[in-house]
Amino acid sequence: MFSIKKLFLFLFLLFGLITPYIAAQTTPNKILSDTIKSKKKFTDTIPIKNTEGIETTVVYSAEDSVVSDFMEEKLYLYGKAKVLYGDVDLEANSIVIDQKNKIVMAYGGRDIKDTTGKKIIGRPIFKQKTDLYESDTIKYNIQTQKAIVKGIATKQGEGYVVAERAKRNDNQEMSFGGSKYTTCNQRHPHWYISAKKIKMVPGKKVVSGPFNLVIADIPTPLGLPFGMFPFTETRKSGIIVPTYGEAADRGFFLRQGGYYWAASKYVAVEATGEIYTNGSWGLNFNIPYKKRYFYGGNANIQYFRTFGNRDNPDYFERTDFRILWSHQPSPRGKGTFSANVNFGSQFANTRSFDPNNQIANTFNSDISYSNSFNIGVSTLTLSAAIRQNQNVRTNEMNVSAPDLNIGINRIYPFKSFKSKVIPEFIRKISINYQSSATLKMSNRNLITNNSFPFKVLNSRAPQLDPLTRQPLNPDFNGANFDDIFRFGKLGISHTIPINTTIKLKNISLNPSVNYQETWFFQKLGYSWADQGFSRRGVIVDTTKGFTRVINYSASASVTTRIYGIFQFGKNKKIQTIRHTIIPTASIAYQPDFSDPNRGYFTNVQIDSTGKRQFMSNFFGFEPAASVSVRQSGVISFGLQNIFEAKIKGKSDTAQAQKATLLDNLSINSSYNMSADSMRIAPLSIAARTKLFKVVDFNFGGTVNPYKYVMVGKNEITGVIQQQIVDKLTWADGNFGQLQNANISLAFDLTPKTYKDKTAKKLQEQKDKLENNKTKTDQKEANKEIVKQVKQNPNDYVDFDIPWGLQVNYNAAYTKIGFNQMVLSHQANFTGNISLTDTWKMNFRSGYDFTQKTLSYTTIDMVKDLHCWEMRFSWVPFGRFQSWNFVINIKSSMLQDLRLTRQRSFYDRNIAF
Repeated sequence: MFSIKKLFLFLFLLFGLITPYIAAQTTPNKILSDTIKSKKKFTDTIPIKNTEGIETTVVYSAEDSVVSDFMEEKLYLYGKAKVLYGDVDLEANSIVIDQKNKIVMAYGGRDIKDTTGKKIIGRPIFKQKTDLYESDTIKYNIQTQKAIVKGIATKQGEGYVVAERAKRNDNQEMSFGGSKYTTCNQRHPHWYISAKKIKMVPGKKVVSGPFNLVIADIPTPLGLPFGMFPFTETRKSGIIVPTYGEAADRGFFLRQGGYYWAASKYVAVEATGEIYTNGSWGLNFNIPYKKRYFYGGNANIQYFRTFGNRDNPDYFERTDFRILWSHQPSPRGKGTFSANVNFGSQFANTRSFDPNNQIANTFNSDISYSNSFNIGVSTLTLSAAIRQNQNVRTNEMNVSAPDLNIGINRIYPFKSFKSKVIPEFIRKISINYQSSATLKMSNRNLITNNSFPFKVLNSRAPQLDPLTRQPLNPDFNGANFDDIFRFGKLGISHTIPINTTIKLKNISLNPSVNYQETWFFQKLGYSWADQGFSRRGVIVDTTKGFTRVINYSASASVTTRIYGIFQFGKNKKIQTIRHTIIPTASIAYQPDFSDPNRGYFTNVQIDSTGKRQFMSNFFGFEPAASVSVRQSGVISFGLQNIFEAKIKGKSDTAQAQKATLLDNLSINSSYNMSADSMRIAPLSIAARTKLFKVVDFNFGGTVNPYKYVMVGKNEITGVIQQQIVDKLTWADGNFGQLQNANISLAFDLTPKTYKDKTAKKLQEQKDKLENNKTKTDQKEANKEIVKQVKQNPNDYVDFDIPWGLQVNYNAAYTKIGFNQMVLSHQANFTGNISLTDTWKMNFRSGYDFTQKTLSYTTIDMVKDLHCWEMRFSWVPFGRFQSWNFVINIKSSMLQDLRLTRQRSFYDRNIAF
């Protein structure tokens, strides 16, 4: 019989086994202690009520074991323990959940495999939203969200805080004691700011009390009574610390200091200035802006007042300005607006600290808009632009405003017809339309002596540079604008080309007809005037009125390919050589438009001897009137050669490899059937190949087939007078005279294995950024960093490459007739050497063998100090002789924590 005693014992054992599971899932008020061990990961939940009375579930798990103490209402989690509570994620080697007091405690564990007994595994990691803390122990109140942490390390922005102890309040603010702040990501940082107290506001800033700087565990006297390090994701306004120094001609200075104003999330303003003790001063406004998915850009306005030495007889006062604006649209829709403006005064480029900008003589600007529209089966494209180019040495400025272009894409009017009814070449006839309109203004138009091939009486005398005595153009300013606009050239052109293709087996024939009509609203008139010995020349007048200039021409080209194979045998090192010959020929015809009834040309007397010359009535206009004073019938011909080889593999089973022996060897010329003499044009010869898989070889030259005859020679000056005659040198068995030639050799001696490794690293970095799943703002910032490195490749240093050397050699040869030969050649080289794993030296220089001088030379030394960086740049000689030493923290957040010493060419003398 089944006794009552046995039944009670059975129920007791059954209840004892199932109670831990029921207690963990339902009520924690039952008192029971037991241990559950399992090889599988244990997961369960506990409902917890917060202060608002809202029940939130605590999800916990552990891989080793879970111990329930129902008398104390605690749970003990061992082995990769994890607790999830709302947005809080806590991981550790072991965790204790105190349900009665709503407290969670996390601890790290000793590694039993470590013989020293000091290695810690499973350090507590606390995550909440963007906050991440790693520590030795954590005590966290689920209800109040306060915490006490020991041995904490946390990352905020670009910085790290390491502290012996910390407290976290209910606003998620952290107070640290015995703390270090650094941007070094090493467990043992190379540098840090040591402070007794630090407070951190997550997502905003770190504030410290009195601190000092510690480098390599050596305390330094550098420090401040307090410090604040912002790291918000949004931009913040603040002061920009200036640099100080001394300029030889302007005295002591403060410069590149000012204020950064975060005007909005789209626009910021960086206002900086400079001031010198001699009274010189300057302002610089930099305005970056960006609206994601729409546009981005940067505007920069510079203004300077410079005073020379008042005790110097060459004292001067000068005002310089410069406007820089770049605007790039994001690819949305068909319409795009872009701008690249670079405009300034004559000496604006001398204000730059970059020697490359100092060397530059020209400024170019371009503001453009383009769009496309569907018109039936065709697409109409429209573009409008304002273009400006300026030479600061000659003071010449050209402005095209506006520059309009309209085009209709290529259409095939007969394509829809069946090929059995219409021949194939008729179906391939294509027609398109292009139109352009421009108003070109230039201050050069005021000095016509420099434009026309004769003396012009009614022209303005050019100004002369006081130093070089070279002619300068009048200023492009308001005082001269009326004349500049009056001499501006306005024109509208219309072009309609008609093309087709005819296939004759392996020969391709391409005939075309071109119609062009240009509209002008003024024209030039020429008349010879003799007003005395020094007043003889041509008077050029401008007449207003509408004129149509019509031009039409026809052309046809033919080409094919011829192959020659040279077999040497499969057992030979070179098995096969293939020679590809590409002959081309074309003919072009254009009628004579010099008929006076057309009004395109004037046969004008140009000197006192009565010599006359046809001059276009639209000379120098834009768009150019492409009409000719004589009938033109030109046959052009060329021959291109390519040599390739098939090379046997290194083993009998290896596949043969292809190699290019000569990329290109071409000869081109033409024959003018309409010319009365010297109908053959000079022969153009070009060759290109790669030697030994290392050296890029390029050759170009021009051969004149006609003879020169000596007329005379000035024995004093040595000037030769000669004349080319209509007699071919081929008649005497000579190929012709090589009038000019140039050879260039370029080779990169960087070890290929390292070049491939670097390319792979950059590609992996790019792929990593492309696949980045972090915040969009950070992803865009990373892409911007990569873009800046691509635009400034010298800023990127790859320490894995042990050495590299790139050399370019250029030689030029010129000899015209009996004149003396002119030969010039120079070599330029750049290179780098990794002295150690963290030391890199870069250098750039060159040598002109003709002038026997060194070109612009720089030597840079870079030291990678992990979280620090040291750079030393030196220009040892020349106009830009200078040196610059900088040691700084890499973090952009602490960019002002740097040591700079320099001797700049900019401070030696600005009045050059």
